[in-house]
Amino acid sequence: MMDAYEVFRRSGQLVRSVVRHGKSHGVFQAAYLLLHQVLDVSFLRSRCGFHCVELYGAKAAELQAQQRFPRAFTLRTASPGDLHGLQKFFLKPNEVSSRLERGDLCFLLEAGGHICAAEWLVRGPAQYREDRNLLGYVIRVPEGGGWLYDGKGTTPGAWGSLMRFVAATLPSLGIQEVFLITDLANVLSRASHRSLGYRVQGRVWHLRLPGVSLRRYTNGEHRWRPLPVTVGRHEVLPE
Repeated sequence: MMDAYEVFRRSGQLVRSVVRHGKSHGVFQAAYLLLHQVLDVSFLRSRCGFHCVELYGAKAAELQAQQRFPRAFTLRTASPGDLHGLQKFFLKPNEVSSRLERGDLCFLLEAGGHICAAEWLVRGPAQYREDRNLLGYVIRVPEGGGWLYDGKGTTPGAWGSLMRFVAATLPSLGIQEVFLITDLANVLSRASHRSLGYRVQGRVWHLRLPGVSLRRYTNGEHRWRPLPVTVGRHEVLPE
């Protein structure tokens, strides 16, 4: 349980964050951020949730690719020998082990012997299921498709360089179409992916209440549809 001071401190942080967000990105996104964070910090957290993610996609050949990088960078895909380093980088030891065991690829950018950025890829045909508890759906990745997830960078510019390396590598992996999601409130991530050539395909909404889980998809025409939906050749399926 939080004491009164902690409740007051977090409430102040929440109000300041929402005001800044509203000034920069509009009332709609500020309202989403407010509701999302209220549910996240309140006693309702274990019972309720509200999330909206934007679904981005692109043809692999249309992404901004780069094959030559500064000599200080080492770019490659991870091997089983990288297990400990990846566990330390992501702070998710069990998840990292499971990802490598099921064959997910991890792209790495290293400098000075340290991981500076990493991004995971599911190659089709496969299913991506890690977000099923939080967001209430799974992704069916087709043959020739890819699903990127859980990207992380700790050095300025490292993640963007890594994503250009990923774009250059995808065709050699037989991937023609790639998709990913980012939270509606994550303005920086959304802008970064658009700058790399990804385009918004739609939004997936998930409202979780005691005994009820509501999921809807809306496309660029603002038409609401229940799951499942097919976007490109990827399928978004209710869990």
